[in-house]
Amino acid sequence: MKKQASVDREEKMSDQADFERYIRQMRFAPLGPEGQARLSKTKIVVAGCGALGSFISVLCVRAGFGSVRLIDRDVVDLNNLHRQVIYTEEDAHNALPKSEAARRHLTKVNSQVYIEAVVADISPNNVERLTEGVDLVLDGLDNMETRYIINDACVKAGIPYIYGGAIGAFSLAAAFTPNGPCLRCIWPAPPAPGDLPTCDTMGVINTAPAQAASWQVTEALRLTCGLPARNRLWSMDLWEGAFAEIRISKNPDCPTCGKRQFDFLNATQASWAISLCGRNTVQISQPISVNMDLEALRDRLKTLGPTLFTGFYLETTLENHLVRIFPDGRIMISGTCDVAEAREIAAKYIGM
Repeated sequence: MKKQASVDREEKMSDQADFERYIRQMRFAPLGPEGQARLSKTKIVVAGCGALGSFISVLCVRAGFGSVRLIDRDVVDLNNLHRQVIYTEEDAHNALPKSEAARRHLTKVNSQVYIEAVVADISPNNVERLTEGVDLVLDGLDNMETRYIINDACVKAGIPYIYGGAIGAFSLAAAFTPNGPCLRCIWPAPPAPGDLPTCDTMGVINTAPAQAASWQVTEALRLTCGLPARNRLWSMDLWEGAFAEIRISKNPDCPTCGKRQFDFLNATQASWAISLCGRNTVQISQPISVNMDLEALRDRLKTLGPTLFTGFYLETTLENHLVRIFPDGRIMISGTCDVAEAREIAAKYIGM
């Protein structure tokens, strides 16, 4: 009995030491030590590590979520730095994948949190694998197509999905939970190409994603503490100082959460190309998961000009366009927003 009491006392002291860094957070009564203990056991996905995702990931790691999976398809660029607060000029100079750069920085912030970097584009082919076994998905994405894929996967698996968006000085946030309304209860279908403004056309100030991310992480904290979703869409115009709160009701005719028709999750048979927000870049994704031999491809492409394999992706220049090719078959072609031109380059030189 004395030995067991000693072990229990040592474990308790260890737990107290582990939680010492969160003492101010635990003094917030609605969270408290019990809430902090729940956080330490909670696994989350941060989908996208751009402006929203960088704020989200910093807040979640510092708050003490137990496991954080960072997913992003892109690399750090100099024009990211004004709003993507986790990255440095060195990251941009080295064109590091965002999820890996974020992981490296965040492990220095909180060694108690398990942080995993995934360099991938979220698609119908991999979304269920990437979200399997997690407790929450936080949206740090920059395009609506992927949000609908995430929404399908989360409704199907019963995982809370915390949506966010930011453009200009405007930010949005909402939390969707199992048995409640979902993204398609608000917007039944994605907007047509060109219907929504982008960072290219409207720009963005860095306080907009910071505001949205703060609301998203606060919702994550509330849900982890066992509080119900508030079923609200918050809309904020920081420049004008305007705020709106819109009640969200579950739509029984919603294709996803009402009828459980996972249209976006099942769209696995077509490859697609999208223009990336603020990047003057087209990304081409493949219809099925592949595992490319990038070193062999480097040997074929180097006859056309300097070609570099970074360990994360293959980089070359084709027809005056910077081209990056990832192991999962994704191709990012910079210097154009013309999807047809990008597809032609990929087909001509890479056979895709």
